[in-house]
Amino acid sequence: MQNITHCMSKIVRNATLLVRLFHRQVVAITRFFMRFWEICGLSGERPCHTRTLTVSLLIGLLKEAGEKLSQTASIPSGFRTMNELQANQIATLINKQNMLDGTLSAANILKHKDTIFFYADGDVVIGSVKVVRVQWYQAEVKYLSVHLDYRRKGWGRKLLAEAEACVRGMGALVAQCTVRGDNLPSINLFLSSGYKETVTFTNPESGNRVHVFQKELKP
Repeated sequence: MQNITHCMSKIVRNATLLVRLFHRQVVAITRFFMRFWEICGLSGERPCHTRTLTVSLLIGLLKEAGEKLSQTASIPSGFRTMNELQANQIATLINKQNMLDGTLSAANILKHKDTIFFYADGDVVIGSVKVVRVQWYQAEVKYLSVHLDYRRKGWGRKLLAEAEACVRGMGALVAQCTVRGDNLPSINLFLSSGYKETVTFTNPESGNRVHVFQKELKP
């Protein structure tokens, strides 16, 4: 029953993401035709024959619409199968940015791929996040990492939003994460997203100061 519930939650989440992606494409195409309509003069008082629409201008508008569409081309993991190349990139990304006690391998990532959400730009993994249920009411948001070339572009916040959607899909009420004290970008991300610090402690093995953040998620 739990597997069926998890499967259904993934289907709902992926359907929602597909609607978002389709909506953005429709908006870009609609804007193109609105500008085409305006330049032709059909939206104003002047008739179409009083304006000249050159081929170069039309090409420019098509190029602009194409650029808008390309911005939504990255497909989330829910619509593709994670391959070994992507798993290796995710493992490298997590190992570099999270300073774990151990080292994650591509095999480990593939083994737990159903718990990992990622964005990719072609063959390059933009970022990833892992979600694990730890209590009936609580899930852990882990290893939220973004490739250096894609930072400060909103990808971290998008990944966090998808992680929270996954937590809700599990039926959990609380999202929790642990962050190193020197990881200020992650701390700022969670605080600005409504998380509250609940406890802080020192990891006896690494000596790192660790902060625990939690957020109550409303259905």
